[in-house]
Amino acid sequence: MSAFGHSRKMETTPDSQTTPQAPDEKKEPVIFMPWSLAGRLGLGPVLILIFLKWVLKSGGWEYWGWLEFGIATPVLAIVSARFHHIAWIHIKKWKTCRDTWISLGLFSGYFYSLWVLTFSAGNVLIFSELALCMVGLSFFRGWREKRCQKYD
Repeated sequence: MSAFGHSRKMETTPDSQTTPQAPDEKKEPVIFMPWSLAGRLGLGPVLILIFLKWVLKSGGWEYWGWLEFGIATPVLAIVSARFHHIAWIHIKKWKTCRDTWISLGLFSGYFYSLWVLTFSAGNVLIFSELALCMVGLSFFRGWREKRCQKYD
């Protein structure tokens, strides 16, 4: 409809000249795995860290921080890669979404713990808690995607 209430006919080409075009699908890099698989891969190391830290109270051990850093860093890198990727896409467009805030919170918590680990002894490290949150969010995102696919 135009502004004056009259419809305009669209100029079309004959069917023999039209070529079907695939919709623009933004493909994610191959390195990203499904949400639930990333969560499953990170669950084992995170549960071991949480058991050692909370149940056995090994947080006071002299080299505990470096062990926690060494185990939680690969888990955080694998599980949160899609969050960071989605956040970066939105930041480039000067927009925000939930993943932007999750990524920002993860980076600030991670670099806070890294600062505490290297420069000030005796403060609280939250590497394992960050990894636990990322694994939980990954499972939640996988569950939401499966639930949304049922209704499509």
